[in-house]
Amino acid sequence: MRQERITDALGLIAPLLAALPPVVLARVQGGATRGNDVQVSNIPGMTRPAFVAGARIERSYAFGPLPGGAVMVALMSDADVCHVGATVDPAAVTAPEVLAACVEEAFGEVLALG
Repeated sequence: MRQERITDALGLIAPLLAALPPVVLARVQGGATRGNDVQVSNIPGMTRPAFVAGARIERSYAFGPLPGGAVMVALMSDADVCHVGATVDPAAVTAPEVLAACVEEAFGEVLALG
């Protein structure tokens, strides 16, 4: 697989950016995401079994910061399984259950194509 230098650099600073409070992150990003209602990210997960206190971690979900938009969706892959987590601004998304149902339906449509 070919890796671009910018991808490598972003991978190095991503943990730092994720630790920033959303207000600070929005300032760091500047106008790059202004006007976006939804942001989506993919995060590489574990590539081999992992354990906590002897118990195997079976699922892990990524929840990204909400840097100014209404929704941040993060997909995390663990071996051959993907999990999706969403951070939602309750002032912007007043019916999160409808959003979740729409996302689930959309994933169903995509998976049916495969």
